[in-house]
Amino acid sequence: MHQTISSLLTKYPQTTTAVDIDGMTPLHHAVVNLPQKRISQNCHDLLLARSLPIVVHRAIEAGMGWEYLRPIVMAKVNALTMEDEESGLVPFMLAAERCKDNNNDNNDDDDDDMLGSSSMVYKLLCLKPEVLKEYDEFNMTKRRLESISTDSSDRDKKRCRLST
Repeated sequence: MHQTISSLLTKYPQTTTAVDIDGMTPLHHAVVNLPQKRISQNCHDLLLARSLPIVVHRAIEAGMGWEYLRPIVMAKVNALTMEDEESGLVPFMLAAERCKDNNNDNNDDDDDDMLGSSSMVYKLLCLKPEVLKEYDEFNMTKRRLESISTDSSDRDKKRCRLST
């Protein structure tokens, strides 16, 4: 089985980021099935090693609990500073967004989910607290560049009006 998975991942590396109907990647299934011995430790380790850091984001989006997410995060800790291409959010923000979504549902059963999500936000920030500063610095630079672009765009518009 290990050799088959290894060959598959070598030929088709994009399979590590493919998600099923529940938003889970092959690594997510491996992590969940490892304690029940439905997958070997070697196959789990291979998937973990070959998966791209974005699996952390996908796991949070899929609603994976901390007990399963933690080993993935610990192996892919640099993912905590990476923005998701689609949403532009870093992992702690995705977890916070899940808190907000659970809070909007106003279901008593969701109180535990909200508490778990807020706890996950805290744990993710504790693992890489500098993500707040890095994200803020990136956005400040981005805003400065946008304002410079907007300022020059406004000047160009004024010039066009003056010349007509």
